[in-house]
This record gives sequence, structure tokens and C-alpha cells, in this order.
Amino acid sequence: MLRRCTLVALALVVLTLAPAGLAVADKIVLKDGRTYEGTILQETEESVKIRTAKATMTFQKNQIESIEKSESKVGDLDKRLTSLDPAQPQKYLETARWLTKEGRELFDVGLLRRLCNAAASRDRSLAAESQLLLGKELLERGSRLDAARSFARAANADSDEGAALRDKTLTQLRENLTTDLRAPLEGLDLVIAGNLPDALPKLQKSGAAILEELAAAPLNQSWDMFVTDIASRVMCKPCGGSALVSCPACEGTGIIKCNTCLGTGSKGGHKAGKDMVVLFKDTVCRACYGQKSSLCVKCAAERDVHILFDSTNRMGKNSETVHCVAGKEPQGLRTEIGLTDYDWTECMPGKVYVASITALPISKGGRTPCGTCKGIKYNPPATPVDVEGARRVKAAVEAMLRGEGSTDLLLKVGDSTFDQAAVADGIRYVNGRWVK
Repeated sequence: MLRRCTLVALALVVLTLAPAGLAVADKIVLKDGRTYEGTILQETEESVKIRTAKATMTFQKNQIESIEKSESKVGDLDKRLTSLDPAQPQKYLETARWLTKEGRELFDVGLLRRLCNAAASRDRSLAAESQLLLGKELLERGSRLDAARSFARAANADSDEGAALRDKTLTQLRENLTTDLRAPLEGLDLVIAGNLPDALPKLQKSGAAILEELAAAPLNQSWDMFVTDIASRVMCKPCGGSALVSCPACEGTGIIKCNTCLGTGSKGGHKAGKDMVVLFKDTVCRACYGQKSSLCVKCAAERDVHILFDSTNRMGKNSETVHCVAGKEPQGLRTEIGLTDYDWTECMPGKVYVASITALPISKGGRTPCGTCKGIKYNPPATPVDVEGARRVKAAVEAMLRGEGSTDLLLKVGDSTFDQAAVADGIRYVNGRWVK
């Protein structure tokens, strides 16, 4: 019991005597002035995730003015990155190892890719270890093609382990691709046979990035462009070839009835006293701003809104018309009126008030891209389908799946020992950003 009390007392003393400069929380200050304090859970090159007392949020780096980090692994990582020097490539590899072990909770694939390739680019003797480290992490996360490329770069740096892992991963990759590419290969057969309607859904099922790479040369265009060309030649039944269908969210109306006022534009329960002048601001529904509905965001609807005032301004006008777009209706209304007192911002505050607000019919919206044809309009080109190109793509894919030809047909790494794209924008970390 005495020991327990002593430990509690000691803990209180340590907390009391802790340096005032030690931050108890991480802090993010946004460019719009908002501040969030909590624990930074993850920081990547593009974003920062922070857990506050109320919620967990993610902010893009271009939204952030400054980041203050407490004494934590996040702070440790920042110090490690800031101290990196291109003249000491070993430090990049050491930081990469730390990120996969002690700093695992901060792991970011993009950062590991940069660190490993930075080390390999500055010192070829580090390439094998760096690329093996990266390849194994990528493989663990299911990125087989990227992993195989890293192993191939390790093999280029004379690593027997890299060569073995490259070949093993390629075998697994081809097995998976055989399944992934079955539908597009069947689609190419149908294109060659002239059956475009049945070919299209099979071609659109292709999610393999490798197909985009393999198809570029045989087709003299991208795979996406080829599929789009086929789609433009097929009449889509759901949309009749228009590429658009009625918006499911608003049933084609472009508007959503206000759930607060049930489409009346007024708030319920307001009672005016005897001889009391009732202003629009006293009865207006604050959810829809008196418009009775809101614009549908899904179909990006737009409309004009007519505002009538209770008296004229110095120019003799007593109304205004503003344009509103879905999701930004308050901004549209604020160009003419204040949404607190519903007064005319053009006049002296409190002198001219809103008498009524009338939403006009939508000028845009009510329809969304058709999911069946992926929003591609029926518009058959005058040129014939590239059947020969389809044959060449099919032959190239089948050869790749059989393992024929150069391994680099699939990997595309040549004799390089590092990925130039991973370090193209710099390997020095300055003020939270990578620079050359």
C-alpha cells in the first residue's frame, strides 16, 4: 500500500515539475484561422489526420498554415526528416527502417517510397537493401506490380534475393492478372467479331493498370480512349444515348423539399401580438431561407431567386434577383441580403427589409450521368473500329500472361536501380515540404 502511494505521489511530482515548454497536444492552425488541438494520428505528404476531443478529422496540407507537434513519434519523424542530407544517403535508409519498425504507427507508403529511392539514387551500394525493404512492404499491402518493380531494381543492383523475389512475385502477378483480364480479353474477342454491345460491359470491367500500359503502343491511344470510342458507338438503353438520366436524389426536379418547414418556407409556432408588425425575418424558415426547398447537390442544380423588399432603395428599386447553386445557396443570397436580420445590404442596415423570397424554376440540374454508359453520349464516329489494334492488344496481353518476351514488358524498369518519379520533386525536407 505504501509503495502504491509513493508511486502515485512521484507521478504527481513529475507532472508538476514537467517543463512548461513541453506541448501536451498537437496543434493544427488552418489558413482560415481555425485551430484544432489533439493528437496527430497520421501525416502524409498531402494531408494530416488529427484526433481531437470531439472527432477525428483530416486536413489537406494546402489548407494548413502551421503545425505544432508535441513530444511524440510525430515530432521524432519530423526531426529525422529535417536532418536528412543528400550527402549522407545512409540516413535516408536508416529513416526508412525506423518508419517500418519503431515508427510503424506513422507508416506512409509514399514517404517510404521516397526515402528508399532517395537512398538508392544517391548511393548505388544502398540500392539493393533499399529496394528490398520497399518491395516487401509493398507486397505486404497487396501492391504486387509495384513490389515486383522494386525487386527488379534490387536485382539490377546485383541482389540475388531481389531476382528471386521478382520472379516469384511476377508469377503470382500473372496468375492474378489471368483472372483480372479475363473479361477485357473476352471483350476484345467480341470487338474483333463486331459485337460491340456485348463487348462494351466486358471492356469496362477492366481495372488492371497494366492493361493501360500494354495497350498504349498497339492501339496508338490509351485504353480508356479505346473503350470510350467503343461506348460512343453503342446506344445505351437506360438513357437513350443521351448519357444522362433523371437524378435519383431529387427525382429529376433539381430540388429537395425542406424537411424543417415541410415546404412552406415559414417556421411554425410564431405568434404576433396585437398590432405588432411582423417582419419576414420573424417567420422565415432558417433552414431553407424561405425558399421552401434546397437545390439538389447530386445533380448540381442551379436557379435564380427573386427577393422582394418592403420599400425601395435610393434608385427606386424594390427587388433583386440572385443566382444560387447547389451547396452554396447562402453565399448567393448574401450578395444582396443579410441572413441574420434579412435586410438589404445595399441600404443602411435596419432600413429596408425582405418582404418575400421566391425561388424560380431550376435553370440547370435534375439529371446525372448515366451509370450504364458511364456518361458517354451515343455519337458513332465516322471512322471504323480499330479491329487490328484490338487484335494486337489481345496478342500482347496473352503473351505477357504466358511469360513470353522480356520481363520488362510488364515491369518497365529497364536497368535502373531507383524510381526517378519518386524523388523528382526533391529529397530535402524543409519547413514540412520536400524540395530539390
